[in-house]
Amino acid sequence: MGISYNFKKLIPKVISTCNISDAMDRKGSLGAFKILNGPQTAVHGRAVTCQTRAGDWWAVVKAIDTIKEGDILVASVTGGSDKAVMGELLAHSAKIRGASAIVIDGYVRDVPELKELGIPIYARDYVSNAGNPEAHGKIDVKIMINGTVVMPGDIIVCDGSGVVCIPLKKFDEVIEKAKGVVKKEDGIRKRILKGDLLGDILGF
Repeated sequence: MGISYNFKKLIPKVISTCNISDAMDRKGSLGAFKILNGPQTAVHGRAVTCQTRAGDWWAVVKAIDTIKEGDILVASVTGGSDKAVMGELLAHSAKIRGASAIVIDGYVRDVPELKELGIPIYARDYVSNAGNPEAHGKIDVKIMINGTVVMPGDIIVCDGSGVVCIPLKKFDEVIEKAKGVVKKEDGIRKRILKGDLLGDILGF
């Protein structure tokens, strides 16, 4: 790829997924998720991607087996089946491999057990039905979730508001813009605390 990401240079904890979305002109969000074990501050990592059909968890297992410390599993799930592509055993394996979070654009199951694992998990919904390993999916591929393209190795950021994807080649640019967003909001907040009217602050 020719581009590397140094995980010793962490995203400042004051920067949220909302700040990042603003810095990307209201783009980058992977949509609304139900959150299990949502982190108090943002976690981030390289995207390990897979594309699969609803209920087919073969590609999810294959993707988990490639995870390295700090990575975030991101699974795009197509189709309308109400069968899960992840449960406790798969999530446990991802955690042991070192995943910092799991993002599933589909159903998961074993919710009580998933909550006990402690790893942040983002899913569209929960269901009891298990799927089957039908081997129709792909790993380490370009995927699209909520209109946002996620490439293998892109930087995924997760917090209590959701999930955003930063293209790796734009990482430094986006984070610098997000710092500017935080600074601007801090200024507005200080004026609110002083008693200024929000409409006046925003120039309405």
